[in-house]
Amino acid sequence: MKKQATANENAADANVVQTETAGLAKTSQAYWLKKVKIPAGRVHYGIQVAHLGRRQFFSLHTAEAKSAAIRAQRIWLDIIALGWDGALAKHRPEIVKAKKAATVGALIESAARHSPVRGVTFHEYAKALRRLAMGITEAKETGTPDERRERADAIRLDKLTPAALSAFKIRFLREAETDSEKEARGTTINSLVRNSAALLKKKGEVRKHVASEIELPAELWFDGYGKAEEGARNYESKMDAGTILAAARIELDAEALKALLLTLCLGLRRSEADALLWEQFDFEKGVLNIRDTDAIKLKSKGSVGKLALDDELKAFFLAYYAKRKGAFVIEPPMAPRVTKRKGREYRCRTIFDGLVIWLRSKGVEGRRPIHTMRKEVGAVLATEQGIYAASRFLRHSGIQITSQIYADHKTLISSGLGRFLKPAAGKVIEADFKAAQGAANEEGRAVQ
Repeated sequence: MKKQATANENAADANVVQTETAGLAKTSQAYWLKKVKIPAGRVHYGIQVAHLGRRQFFSLHTAEAKSAAIRAQRIWLDIIALGWDGALAKHRPEIVKAKKAATVGALIESAARHSPVRGVTFHEYAKALRRLAMGITEAKETGTPDERRERADAIRLDKLTPAALSAFKIRFLREAETDSEKEARGTTINSLVRNSAALLKKKGEVRKHVASEIELPAELWFDGYGKAEEGARNYESKMDAGTILAAARIELDAEALKALLLTLCLGLRRSEADALLWEQFDFEKGVLNIRDTDAIKLKSKGSVGKLALDDELKAFFLAYYAKRKGAFVIEPPMAPRVTKRKGREYRCRTIFDGLVIWLRSKGVEGRRPIHTMRKEVGAVLATEQGIYAASRFLRHSGIQITSQIYADHKTLISSGLGRFLKPAAGKVIEADFKAAQGAANEEGRAVQ
């Protein structure tokens, strides 16, 4: 009963001060007297303090309101003077000790628990950070993939400063032997920085949660990054789809031909073709449904879509559907190998490897010939049906991506203004041209 009476007196005391001290600064004890509270189920006062977008609860270890206000005031003054890290070390040391060491691996592990992005996308982000960390610290690239990953995960985040990244960018670009290679390297490092930064930048939420679990440096590697110069991103067609398809019907086996048709005629990504199921075909409606299945989670929600089947494509796949041996459209000759790697492993790797060799024998250049098939159909559609049709077909998140990369028009474009030179003006221009040509010839003879 005595404890209850004391608590009631403290509460009454706090209520009186609340009305009497409205508008006081946070540096005063009276301000904190109206803020301290006894949480439900506890006997001691506590305080929730918010500052610079961060919020933390502190137990004040007393059942007396005025003493609690004094302690809350001290905590606030320490946050202002020492910053959050210093104040926590002083008043909540158990939190600081519980935080993991700030390493690349700890960041990836923490971000994985809070990131809303899909698994395949997150893996690309993590891979980018590891590769960037290895480059910045000039770590050895020797050993197995697992050994290299462990080496990257052990790198401390305070080594990945903006200045260190800038120095690495300069070294990386200087290794290029030609201007085109330098531009390609610029694209590479910009992509690495963008993807690695995406581990923490998703609407700010992930960074906040990660910061509560590990000690993030005040400056992260991507803060203030100056982009390297990149080459033109637009795709320049150097092949003829009709010629490729005509040769494929004669020279490729059934599985490689399926892979080619899915990527060239339907614009599927390699991963989408690899995991495509027969159930995704609606032969009655002549539609291929691109969606998440048990076999694959697509790159993004925007990758979901429906593709219309040409009559010839429908007949081709319907014939193989009748002879199917399993759920997957492409049937590799052997079961895919099982590995411990966390990266993407394709079921049909042997099929794709053979198709790459064949495409290169047909003059298809570039680092990723199969992806070039997707770019080619984008160029064809942009030429024949316009950029918006190409964007919808390729299932891009926005028209900007299509216009930057896949909107190569396979036909040359003229202004059409030459029509104003006909017919009457044509004679004048022709006469002027002949006169100018004659004068030039005379001048040439004089020089000789």
